[in-house]
Amino acid sequence: MPSYSFTVFTPTYNRARLLAEVFESLKAQTFTDFEWIIVDDGSTDDTRARVEEWQANACFPIVYVHQENRGKHVAINRGLSLASGEFFLIQDSDDLLLPHTLKRFHEIWNAIPPDERKSLGGVMGLCAYRDGSIVPNRFPRDSMDMSHREYWFEMNMKGDKCYFVVTDLLRRYPFPEIPGEKFLAEGVVFNRLNPRFRCVNEVMRIIQYLPDGLTAKARAIRYRSPRGARLYYGEAVRLPTGIKPKLKNMANFIRYSVHAGESLYASLAEVGFPLLFGISLPIGLGLAWIDKARLASSR
Repeated sequence: MPSYSFTVFTPTYNRARLLAEVFESLKAQTFTDFEWIIVDDGSTDDTRARVEEWQANACFPIVYVHQENRGKHVAINRGLSLASGEFFLIQDSDDLLLPHTLKRFHEIWNAIPPDERKSLGGVMGLCAYRDGSIVPNRFPRDSMDMSHREYWFEMNMKGDKCYFVVTDLLRRYPFPEIPGEKFLAEGVVFNRLNPRFRCVNEVMRIIQYLPDGLTAKARAIRYRSPRGARLYYGEAVRLPTGIKPKLKNMANFIRYSVHAGESLYASLAEVGFPLLFGISLPIGLGLAWIDKARLASSR
């Protein structure tokens, strides 16, 4: 049986100052049945010392683990292996939960009839920027159910959302760990799992995008981890989506196959869809050429 209602999980790398803000936001929670797990992905700042101070004084349990720098996806796997919460909420070090977030999530989940809960993987709410404006866009209706794939590929939703997932459900799909690569899109797991969420138009998280964050450096990070990017797009192109997403995913599959040094013939045999592959080929090759040109110009 779970020991807590929530595991709040934070992967971090040299973010001691920002972690202090996360800690304060957790201290302010009006619902206190949670643990905080921090997986330190190779920090060289004073993260450990800061966390040890908080562990001695916090009114909630804090679990701290340090690992060599292997990437957020590996840190999530580690966090899931340690989690004692019924629900797993990933809380990045540059974002903040509102004081009512865990309380509202718990209330919303418990208000769902037990038979309906069986088909759901969690609850999803909105995010806002620090100036109070909503990260676009809102859900079409309040208190509606939507799967991960519907969110991304059918409803044309955009922007970050705040959500939790049933921990045991997420444990069924660990992130693939590719030797030598430090990035893998969370979409790999969520496309496979395809959880359904009860979606509510309530702000649950305050976010900011920092210059050194994963969002800001997404293109360069994927370039340095091409096999992971190739895995994501190769699986995404097989999903039951419209032609536009399929073209985009196939072009990117080709793009990162080039960066990974994979043969185009072998890539075609692996992914299938020869007509789509042929149509997307010039776009994918062009994107790969642009990536290499940008890298060369930045040196």
